[in-house]
Amino acid sequence: MSPLNLLTLGLVVLISACEPASPVASPVASPVESNDPMGPSALHGQGPLVETLRRAAAEFDVSADVLFAAAYSESRLRHRDAEKEGRGLFKLDDAAILRAASLLGVTADEVTSDLETHVRAMAVLMAEARAAESSSTLTSLEALGRTRERPVSGALLVDGVEGVLSAGVSFNLDGDLLLLEPSTLTVTRQANRPDQRGVPYIQSTNYRNSSRGRGDVDTVVIHVTQGSYAGTISWFQNPASDVSTHYVVRSRDGATTQMVEEEDVAWHASCWNGRSVGIEHEGFVDDPAWFTEEMYRASARLTAGICDRWGIPKDRAHIKGHVQLSDCNNHSDPGRHWDWDHYISLVRGEGGGPEPMPPVPMTGELLGFVREGDLHDATRPISGARVSIEGGGAQQSGADGLYRFAELMPGLKVLHVSAEGFEPTTLEREVMAGGVVWGSVGLRRLARVEVDVPSEVADALGLSDASDDAAARSADFAPREADVSLPVDAAVPTVPPHADTASSVGQTPSRSRVSHSGGCSTARGGSDVRLPLGAFLAALPLLAAGSRLRRRRVR
Repeated sequence: MSPLNLLTLGLVVLISACEPASPVASPVASPVESNDPMGPSALHGQGPLVETLRRAAAEFDVSADVLFAAAYSESRLRHRDAEKEGRGLFKLDDAAILRAASLLGVTADEVTSDLETHVRAMAVLMAEARAAESSSTLTSLEALGRTRERPVSGALLVDGVEGVLSAGVSFNLDGDLLLLEPSTLTVTRQANRPDQRGVPYIQSTNYRNSSRGRGDVDTVVIHVTQGSYAGTISWFQNPASDVSTHYVVRSRDGATTQMVEEEDVAWHASCWNGRSVGIEHEGFVDDPAWFTEEMYRASARLTAGICDRWGIPKDRAHIKGHVQLSDCNNHSDPGRHWDWDHYISLVRGEGGGPEPMPPVPMTGELLGFVREGDLHDATRPISGARVSIEGGGAQQSGADGLYRFAELMPGLKVLHVSAEGFEPTTLEREVMAGGVVWGSVGLRRLARVEVDVPSEVADALGLSDASDDAAARSADFAPREADVSLPVDAAVPTVPPHADTASSVGQTPSRSRVSHSGGCSTARGGSDVRLPLGAFLAALPLLAAGSRLRRRRVR
């Protein structure tokens, strides 16, 4: 091989050696899906429910993140029946329960009563939906949508889960802190209807066609679903349910869907149907956590628009709870946790009420995990890592690798992350007032790479034999910015280039081993001598000369 070819080979070896063994991924859990599930999990935390979700996800090869987001969206992680549209953690309908029971070889009662079987039921339904698709591989999100009998119900379920994945979750469940890092996803949208600007429309089958005009409607009725947003919309599309309202409002963000046009009569309040417009609110009457400020404000805007269109006074005499319609109803919603004073003040545009509005947050929060290699691998946390904000404070990561900066002023933050034995790194994050920003990072471990070199190269470089003293590890060979790492045994051929066949038979050329600390990859054991790039290139002509000289182990 000519010296030029050797030089080319050496450069190729050097470039390939310095490619990172495990590149650091984006700190945000990206939903880019290849073979599904959705890539590295963004779900963190422990507890019986999370472990059950992870086991089911692994058993049926679906995304644990999607299962978690679906459980959060449908039931806030509580395994209980809803009055209307579904059963258990995922609000499964009867058809889904029977199908899952058949696939798992269990009874329908086990699917509804036993939490682990219920979670496995949702996972196996997703796996079945994906297996039934012959033309392409479904993602976990698409498969999730196929678990609902009606396509619109499936789309709504996916829409709710996408919203949870996009926003992320920090939730304390029975003392266990569960974190779902946010992802960037496209949210499904439906066509708008003219009654309330910007509100999507999904028509219910359950209503009486009418042509009500101004003066025919004098009441807005407030309901609570006793179930999930998507499940309620699905229930209102079921002809057997014989129920509907004009609108359904979601808890998490106030998203609203219209299901019956206001001029038509929805079936929600018995003898009050003909004179009213009904609004369902996602949640349960005994759990105030569902009544979010986002829901209150979205519903108040909706009610204010209804009142303006129909000439209804904006007061408690004309905006009623379902419980107030006692002459022909026996319901208790919206219940004692519904804040009527605050709600009516919002409808009137006063924005306050007797209780002060929540203060506008002035600061944000920045948190993340520090882990070895893959930032999504929760089994490899780095504790005691130093995380500092340029021009600000510093923290050390905990035993699980988590760090957290609270009450940060808005703006671009430059973070420096370092840990003993790892390459330091820097990342930037934009902190917004009232927001939570994730800045997880994976650090690469500093490694040592070794190569065998002919003894004449070692002599030319002034490297000593393995039996020499520690001078070979002197500052003369300390790593510099121009240094690179070399792959094991890749720098030179085993037999000198110009050796004839006869003379090389049965002989093993002497070799010297040189190592370099550079963090590019991990080599076999050996002593620690650092080889600068310039020194290696300078030695290539010696390799091309091809003389068969004694080779030594170099230290």
